[in-house]
Amino acid sequence: DQVSQCHDQVSQCHGQVSHCAAVLVEAQQVCSSLEAVGLVPDAEVVAGLEQALASRDANPEVLDKAAGEAAELAQQLEEKGHTKEAADVARLEGKLRAASTAGAEAQNKHKEQQAQEEARASVGEMQQVAAALREDGDSGAADEIEVVVELMHSDPSVEDLESAAVEGKKAVARLEGEGKQAEAMGERVSKLEETAVAVQEVKETSVVLEQEQTATQAVDEVLAEAEQVCSSLEAVGLVPDAEVVAGLEQALASRDANPEVLDKAAGEAAELAQQLEEKGHTKEAADVARLEGKLRAASTAGAEAQNKHKEQQAQEEARASVGEMQQVAAALREDGDSGAADEIEVVVELMHSDPSVEDLESAAVEGKKAVARLEGEGKQPKAMGERVSKLEETAVACLLYTSPSPRDS
Repeated sequence: DQVSQCHDQVSQCHGQVSHCAAVLVEAQQVCSSLEAVGLVPDAEVVAGLEQALASRDANPEVLDKAAGEAAELAQQLEEKGHTKEAADVARLEGKLRAASTAGAEAQNKHKEQQAQEEARASVGEMQQVAAALREDGDSGAADEIEVVVELMHSDPSVEDLESAAVEGKKAVARLEGEGKQAEAMGERVSKLEETAVAVQEVKETSVVLEQEQTATQAVDEVLAEAEQVCSSLEAVGLVPDAEVVAGLEQALASRDANPEVLDKAAGEAAELAQQLEEKGHTKEAADVARLEGKLRAASTAGAEAQNKHKEQQAQEEARASVGEMQQVAAALREDGDSGAADEIEVVVELMHSDPSVEDLESAAVEGKKAVARLEGEGKQPKAMGERVSKLEETAVACLLYTSPSPRDS
């Protein structure tokens, strides 16, 4: 399994290098074409991007920034009437965004491998603890720890890690109850919880990247279709109509065209298709209607990508709330208020690495009880109250972002 993970990571890194190489080749070509028509200052902008990307380990943030600069340059060229050169730069922007996505995927694979390695390290250390306990004659505690180890196979899921952490806590409680030092075991259980979060984050990021890639491919299909439709309209002498389609194509040349832009373009395509139908150009009307369909599909894919990104942000906020609540509970326990600490830990238990809307709502209810208890004891629960409010906001956000798109109804 480790060999398989290493192979996946090497493949991702190779893909990232290939994308970066394609970007550099494209940048050189665009730079030369701009110089050839006397657009030297614009060529210098592209040359600057090329130099910034010369390092093959250019990270996704650098690539995203370069893509933004390319999009801005393409727009400026379009406004100056340099349509062909604007399209060339827009194509470079597309390759930059593809390279950024490839880089993010490589980073994600590396993070996944690190999380799995940490999980395996935890298993090894727990096995040593269990062996030492068995040697000391405490087979009961050793058995409990081995239950945790059994849950941790070579490629544990988020659920496996969370179950192992729950069983690990039971083993820690047993050791503490017997007056034994459970600090090492407790640290390993905490590491399992952290690993579960890391694995879940990797999973969420993979979904976001996959959806973004789907959205990019949908825009690619739109651009290819628009080019074909434009050519077919010109071939039958419908030059003004072809110019309308060319205008849509130019507006969509940026690969991060948002759903609103795509919806607007779809509306314009629908209007053009109707006009062509009324003029008796049935075949050409059907071609433009097909373009409209691809535009709407690209808009839906873009909206879904945005939704997945927002959903991921909401889950990250929920996990941040859990971390802060754990700190509040630890501080209360140190102050001797184990009752309030226990109530807060009930909230934390509800908030696993991938909480559902119901989990978030239940956690908010229990959190309000803990706040009320702290207020009743005359303590200042402001921090805890803020985290409970954040949980309620996150529950609403998750409900919004996981609901079906209006386009699906």
